[in-house]
Amino acid sequence: TFFILTLFSFSFLSIFFNTVNVFSQKFSYKIENLGPNINSECDELMPVISPDGKTLYFCRGECKGNYGGQDIWYSELDSNGNWLPAKNIGPSLNNQHNNFVASVSPDGNTLLLGNVYIKDTLIDRGLSITRRVNGQWSDPEKILIQDYYNLNVQSGFFLSDDLKVLLMTVQRKDSWGKKDIYVSFLYRPGEYSIPMNLGPMINTSGDELAPFLASDGASLYFSSDGLIGNGIADVFLTRRLDSTWLHWSKPENLGLPINTEGWDSYYKFNYKGKYAYYVSTTNAIGQGDIFRIVMNEPTRPKPELLITGKVINYKTRAPISTIVIFKKLPENKIVGSARSSPWGGDYSIVFQAGSKYSYSVNENGFMPAFGHLDLTNLTRAQEIVNDIELIPLEDSLKCIRNIFFDTDKFNLSKEACLELDYVAVLMQDNPDYNLVITGHTDSTGTEEHNRKLGLKRAQEATTYLVLKSIDTSRIKYRGLSWNNPVASNKTQWGKQLNRRVEFIVFKGEEL
Repeated sequence: TFFILTLFSFSFLSIFFNTVNVFSQKFSYKIENLGPNINSECDELMPVISPDGKTLYFCRGECKGNYGGQDIWYSELDSNGNWLPAKNIGPSLNNQHNNFVASVSPDGNTLLLGNVYIKDTLIDRGLSITRRVNGQWSDPEKILIQDYYNLNVQSGFFLSDDLKVLLMTVQRKDSWGKKDIYVSFLYRPGEYSIPMNLGPMINTSGDELAPFLASDGASLYFSSDGLIGNGIADVFLTRRLDSTWLHWSKPENLGLPINTEGWDSYYKFNYKGKYAYYVSTTNAIGQGDIFRIVMNEPTRPKPELLITGKVINYKTRAPISTIVIFKKLPENKIVGSARSSPWGGDYSIVFQAGSKYSYSVNENGFMPAFGHLDLTNLTRAQEIVNDIELIPLEDSLKCIRNIFFDTDKFNLSKEACLELDYVAVLMQDNPDYNLVITGHTDSTGTEEHNRKLGLKRAQEATTYLVLKSIDTSRIKYRGLSWNNPVASNKTQWGKQLNRRVEFIVFKGEEL
């Protein structure tokens, strides 16, 4: 049986269904239909917005220009903030069956696709993944889910930003009603665990659909026709209360004007959280249209930040395709990865504000690259540029490794010690490498004070490495003031980047 995505679910409400809280909202914004460049007389479904907010993927059902029943379409944002006329994504991802995008990875280069693609164009139920290679989408590869089955002809999916949590709406033997929301966890590459029901706080005797997990990993948005609402199906928000994934806050109805007397679903937004995109049958051009609305405070998760940059060859400046691994500090736990593109070296990933993160790159033929990002004091959604330079192993090396400090401080943080541990391992593994360590400051205070402060920072880093058994004959250190900034001292983020220690690494040369 092939998957068929149907828009309407006509379960009737009764007094036996769970009751919900409704947000007390006062919107001063109009609902915005995305217009004829996106919407048609046909059915538009499942909007998926890219992390940078510049590409909108969606499913268009049973319409002229489709290769099959339901096809993947996309639109791009122009320089004036308008959506360009939508285009069919083409026969590489669309065939005579039903096709749709379930989610997009934080770097924008991986799509989670509904159903399984087979070379002879037959299709099976389940999930596939495709990656952008040289500007083209690769052949979709099947994702394995242990003991996957669905007793319903419909299904829906969402993959978390770190690619480790897979949410789905399916009907199984332990479902509370029709389709319920389940979760599976990544336990080996390309394979997820047996689906686990999220429980009766969320799931009802009706249909739950369109799960969307915000980047905070706790705020879950979904639609239901089994919870009391304004119309046929409404959008709700619940928050995860612990790590079991079984305990959730009471679902709250997002209220008017999002939820109408019609069918409202597929609520999603990008990292900035300015606009939420969703589908409604109320005041639609066709059967169902894609709308957007400016988000209000009660419906926002914690601020999210888009980290973008390029991975390039330090010597040739050529782009490098590799994987950047990110860890949350101080627990040093992997929380995500981003793949840089081979044609431009671009990568991107989304994180919550309020934490510190480290990143590392290990690519054959290059020195390992390490660094960290302190996002604790950032309180609003924004984009942060973080370029990474990889140093070829065969050259004399100039290698910048940033160790950051608080204002007017020279003591090493736990995060700085982690970075220095990487440097120590590098020096231990390569006895022909030598170091020059330079301490830098931001523009706070006098130049003389900052020169002394920069020297103390370099001394602290040197002392730490010596305690890690790196011979002092292999290290020289010096202190500078604010004379060599890597970012503007006019912003707090720029000042943070300038309060640093840098390492210049020489291979096979006497100091």
